[in-house]
Amino acid sequence: VLSLIDAERENGIIDKGLLKNNVALYEAMGTGSLDAYTADLETQLLESTREYYVRKRQDWIATDSTPAYLIKAEDALNEERTRVSEYLNLSSESKILRVVEEELLEVVEKMLLEKESSGCKVLLAQDKSEDLKRMFRLFGRLDNGLQPMATIVQGFISNMGSDCIDKRATRLETEKDKNDDPEFVKSLLSLHDKYLGVIKNDFAGHSLFQKALRDAFEEIVNRNVGQFSNAELMSTFCDRVLKTGGEKLNETEVDDSLEKVVQLFSYLTDKDLFAEIYRNQLAKRL
Repeated sequence: VLSLIDAERENGIIDKGLLKNNVALYEAMGTGSLDAYTADLETQLLESTREYYVRKRQDWIATDSTPAYLIKAEDALNEERTRVSEYLNLSSESKILRVVEEELLEVVEKMLLEKESSGCKVLLAQDKSEDLKRMFRLFGRLDNGLQPMATIVQGFISNMGSDCIDKRATRLETEKDKNDDPEFVKSLLSLHDKYLGVIKNDFAGHSLFQKALRDAFEEIVNRNVGQFSNAELMSTFCDRVLKTGGEKLNETEVDDSLEKVVQLFSYLTDKDLFAEIYRNQLAKRL
């Protein structure tokens, strides 16, 4: 039975009817229970399955990129599920899948996430939506499997935010600092909008990734460069948007811009300063 199953795993053609009859015999020997099936077949099958996927893991991890590896892992899980439905007892499904998850995912999660040329950071940088969705799906099967991924996502977003801040700092070396830097505010709005979308679409809005975005942006938005704080720059940006002739936007675009600024505002620790500046600018507009 075990050699036939291994042969099928290697794409061999086997007599599934014969296997199904063998399994039925084990089930019948239990006389109303699955004791014989569990002790004399399932236990050995689980050991054999583990040995098979240990070999596969070692081969795949050495040669495949993270996305290619995860495609094979997902295929393996689907094939094992089909195998159970075709000729094994259904009670074996969760046990077999657990063995596959442990050997193909749990043991090498850190290595897969951190692969230099194809890990989680690279997939984020290259906007590989389908690969990120698969990564989320598979590591979501493990206990605490998503936390390491969320930590990488938070670090990646923080680094992208640091790039925006560094660009502002570089500009200030050659330009006079003033309380108006629409380019900087727009870069933060664009960054937040993009990764809000990634978390919603690729990570199903999962709370761990929402927290990763929030923690990253609390760090970014409260890092001030130059004599004017980000609270002042954001308030002045709102003033530009609302002022006639400031930013050339239609009514929908104005609403959209303000809504996005409000999302950034929620991360500010200096909300009182923002409110004070905003109030003064509103008075001037009126």
